[in-house]
Amino acid sequence: MGRAVRDEIAPYPLFMSHGAGCMVTDVDTNEYLDLNNDQDGHAHRALAGAVVTQVWAGGALGAPSELVAKHAAVLRERAPSMEVVRYAGSSAEATLMALRTARGFTGRRLIATTEGSTHHLRHSTIYGSLADVVVLPFDDLATTTALLRRHAPNLAAAVVEPVLPESGCLSGEPDHLRELRRLTAELGILLIFDESRTFRLGPPQTTFGINPDLTVVGDSVAGGLSMGGFGGRTDVVRKYELDRPGPWQHALTDFGKLSQPSGGSLGPADLRT
Repeated sequence: MGRAVRDEIAPYPLFMSHGAGCMVTDVDTNEYLDLNNDQDGHAHRALAGAVVTQVWAGGALGAPSELVAKHAAVLRERAPSMEVVRYAGSSAEATLMALRTARGFTGRRLIATTEGSTHHLRHSTIYGSLADVVVLPFDDLATTTALLRRHAPNLAAAVVEPVLPESGCLSGEPDHLRELRRLTAELGILLIFDESRTFRLGPPQTTFGINPDLTVVGDSVAGGLSMGGFGGRTDVVRKYELDRPGPWQHALTDFGKLSQPSGGSLGPADLRT
């Protein structure tokens, strides 16, 4: 269901009762085709079974676990650029942490993003201030190159969605994204792929043969449950490890939750319907 259908129907939005597969039913028993269908289908038996089993074994143990390690291994297998993985409560939080990580690593303040990207927060909270944002035109390589070179001394990161899910599902030209990878590496700018909505599609970075410095993932890697994460270069992400001098802080109120990774660890064969 699109945002307009969910939230903007006068005089009140549709209220749903339940879903199964690609169908949802409202409180008046009307059925609708849901093209989003909760990532892998509503009430997917394999997902529901995995989550219920894990909840009975403990839903939030507050410590590292074998399940989380296995889930991170799945992410690294699908996107080898995610050498080290850290988890968050949502994709918005993961994006925020990735940007903070880039700023801390580079010592720079500005963030570049592309037109049409959402990155889950539409206001300045995620960037610190809108004055800290450089907006790049989508798939205009010449203008993008000029802007990145102009602001390079102050640019910490360029964060892009390789496919724009809320702008008609437009895909960036692979050659343009590869050139963006080359250019950001030359200028010392961290390239962040926001794959919170696209990781389940391949992910695109693997399909295009591009290794960003950091990658953001979201609920598509948790069977549709609320979860986020970011990962990337070892030298960047391991700044948080406690055995390092002056480790960076990354505290979570829901650290060690296991129900989300239990769903996300299922392989394609488990989810085939």
